[in-house]
Amino acid sequence: MMGSILLEDSEFVNYLWNQSEKLKKEIRDRFWQEEQGYYAYLEDEDGVLIRQMEGLGEALVLLSDGFEDSGHRVRSILDRTHRTELGIPCLWPRFDHGDIPLDDRHISEVYHNGRIWPFVSGYFAIAAARKGRIDIFAEEMLRLIDLSEQKGTFAEFYELDKSFAEKRRRQLWSDTGYLGMVYQGLFGMIFEVEGIVFSPSKPRPQNFVETEETISLLNVRYRRAVLDIHVKGFGNHVASFKINGKNQDVPRLHAAAVGKQVIEIEVTQP
Repeated sequence: MMGSILLEDSEFVNYLWNQSEKLKKEIRDRFWQEEQGYYAYLEDEDGVLIRQMEGLGEALVLLSDGFEDSGHRVRSILDRTHRTELGIPCLWPRFDHGDIPLDDRHISEVYHNGRIWPFVSGYFAIAAARKGRIDIFAEEMLRLIDLSEQKGTFAEFYELDKSFAEKRRRQLWSDTGYLGMVYQGLFGMIFEVEGIVFSPSKPRPQNFVETEETISLLNVRYRRAVLDIHVKGFGNHVASFKINGKNQDVPRLHAAAVGKQVIEIEVTQP
């Protein structure tokens, strides 16, 4: 927990930890929908469960360490959360907002409603990669690449016909949704207090973009180090891991590393 890492008052840290555990239990008990196979969007002020799925929430459930310990639920979220041909939507099914016009004055009332937000796609793709679903990761990344190529930009959000308002182009958080797929999905960088753990997910070209057997991410600045990362093969099982030519027992770079670090990873199908 961050409070412990930052050496905050232990009594206050324990209080926050207990509160978080209570909140986690309430969410897991009250929001899970076995019939739908995913978590509900919210519970309103009358205690009524709003049953739409919310893409970012489903992704964060999968990414939050210790939140979802049920393998059945993890598989269900990945298999049954609704995904469109353009990727995972922000909300689904869509709410019926009647005749609200989609103009600048009103768009903020409805723009999360069933539309594609690239930063949400990024989180869900990373979550799929972390949980071993290289197929879902590949699909989400391919679909976001396709959207970016419509007009040479990552827009804030997209309609389901791939269109977007011109003023919504060039959105940095959408760019970082894609970059997250590259750094944390394709190259598998998991940032921890003690360093970076590597768990790449590299789909085969027939299910992904055309890639060489070895792909590289160069001159990545990390604390006092500069990383050249090379991933060879296809799959998401780390068969070998080297730092500066030396085999490592664990695919991890320590946070204290300094200077140029050449990281070579070979992956295979599990």
